[in-house]
Amino acid sequence: MDKRGNTLIKTDDGYKEIKDIEVGDLVYSEDPLTGEKGLKRVTNVFVNETSVIVRIYAGDEEIETTPTHPFWVIEKGWVAAGDIEAGDKVYLYSGEGKEVKEVRFEYLDTPIKVYNFEVEDWHTYFVSEQDVFVHNSC
Repeated sequence: MDKRGNTLIKTDDGYKEIKDIEVGDLVYSEDPLTGEKGLKRVTNVFVNETSVIVRIYAGDEEIETTPTHPFWVIEKGWVAAGDIEAGDKVYLYSGEGKEVKEVRFEYLDTPIKVYNFEVEDWHTYFVSEQDVFVHNSC
């Protein structure tokens, strides 16, 4: 999901950088079908490579991710990061939407490491201090 590994993840112990997430950690998750929220265990961690980074600017934050990483967009459902548009509203842990101001692509000459993990049951988690709702797919 994140190119430098410093994207913040909402955990039972506060925010933790994605590169430091380990199997067994508890992260905040939500069932997209029922809206139930709770702590769910990380069951696997992944380090992959990518040559394309998407930067999503929402509120006062920039989220770096891969083009295929799914974000929950209000009134659209799961949308790959590369398909999110300015004006879309990403869903937050609070239940509110945060408007996306801009989406930028960065094409790299050399692939870089990106980090992700799998979450039990609902396969979702929250990123950044705004707590943006994402799926654990890559």
